Amino acid sequence: MGMADPKEVEEVIKIGALSDLTFGTINGVKDAVNFKDNGIETREWCIAAKFRHVFSEEGDSESFVLNREGKVVGMITSGCDHITSFSYMTPIKLILEDIRKQTGKEMTLVF
Repeated sequence: MGMADPKEVEEVIKIGALSDLTFGTINGVKDAVNFKDNGIETREWCIAAKFRHVFSEEGDSESFVLNREGKVVGMITSGCDHITSFSYMTPIKLILEDIRKQTGKEMTLVF
């Protein structure tokens, strides 16, 4: 396993708590997402579903997104309210960097 940066038009998979195994493509759009819980707006990478109508469902947040090599490229943050076949992810390296900034501690993923 390991980590990698996401790439535009990269095929990805996710195994979610509710939606199980799904396939998608990172479409390169970095969309503004407003999180209802804390009112923060972020720029998230958009993933378009393949083979199904959704890439993620409510309850799949925090699921890892993997590329074809099995490397973690991101984490699901939300679905799209207006287009159900789209989901949003934050690149895993940005998440780990934010944890480092907030805590002063280096984080690594253990597989």
